[in-house]
Amino acid sequence: MSHPAANGVTPLSRPKTLVQLDTAKFLLNDKLEVLTEISEVRDGLSIKDLNDQLINITKKFDRVPMKDMMITLLVDGRIKVIGNRETVRVPAALSNWRVMGTNGLPVTLVNISPYLPSTGVNSVDVRKLFGLLIGGAISLKGYENWSSIKASRVIVENGVLIYTRMMYKVLDRMISLGTDEFRSNKIKFVFAKYFLINLTQKIPSLDLDKFVIEKVAKNATLSAVQEFEFSMSQAGEASINQMEMYNLSLLKFLEKMKEAEPWTNRMTVRGFLQNLAQMYGAPSLLMAEDLLYFLQGIAYHNLGSEIISSYTFNTVALTLDEAIYNELGVILNKKSSS
Repeated sequence: MSHPAANGVTPLSRPKTLVQLDTAKFLLNDKLEVLTEISEVRDGLSIKDLNDQLINITKKFDRVPMKDMMITLLVDGRIKVIGNRETVRVPAALSNWRVMGTNGLPVTLVNISPYLPSTGVNSVDVRKLFGLLIGGAISLKGYENWSSIKASRVIVENGVLIYTRMMYKVLDRMISLGTDEFRSNKIKFVFAKYFLINLTQKIPSLDLDKFVIEKVAKNATLSAVQEFEFSMSQAGEASINQMEMYNLSLLKFLEKMKEAEPWTNRMTVRGFLQNLAQMYGAPSLLMAEDLLYFLQGIAYHNLGSEIISSYTFNTVALTLDEAIYNELGVILNKKSSS
């Protein structure tokens, strides 16, 4: 069960849906209905279609965490693979999403259509296919083990570092924060808190602020970063409280950041999203707004699947992605605990 939060905002007891993600709407040009046009009969690939590739995956990734779990979910029909370049109009950035199955259990659809050559599924790079299928497993089992996922110290402490670096580098590219440590710390502080409150559903507190400073802004003063945080909350047409601000959609949060100070006003929200996608690959848009998509991106990078930009993402992940991936393997192989 979730606990009531300050100011009447209650953390979600389940992960976000696509409808709640502005970045998904951005990727689909506000046409989420395109997902309902997909037919599992017409567009789906059967286990028989995938058999040769699954044999390759079993051999090549014999001891990789989550491999056996993923294959079990696939065989049981909890993961369904969509592959039809003629009829599926979903961008590669949205590689999977959950739907409700006929038995009342969630199912994850994994879209490999953008990677499917005319020669068929056996010609898809096996590492890329494995990454996409593991992403589907994280989507499904992460949903079922949500409480354990968002409470994991390994995921939270390593994730906040990766997320903050990822987002900070984008803004630095746009407004040249450079050697201005005073301003840099303010940006790192609010991005870290957005990850902790919005993505992992932590409750704002003085202890959380001190944790953030220790992790991402060691030389910052609490009063200075809180002052910037307050400026953000008061910016724009409506003044809101801290909890409301950190629970905004990513696009609205970035708009608050843009309007907070004259030096942040040099950014644009669309420009930020475009730079984010250019630097790390289009899947990073969803990573920036949703924990399960963020963890899928970590997995893609750790597996070397080239679904996100491995070189650029390596500069923010360093070696932290391996610890997160291994932790996911431990959590998701347990009985569901959401």
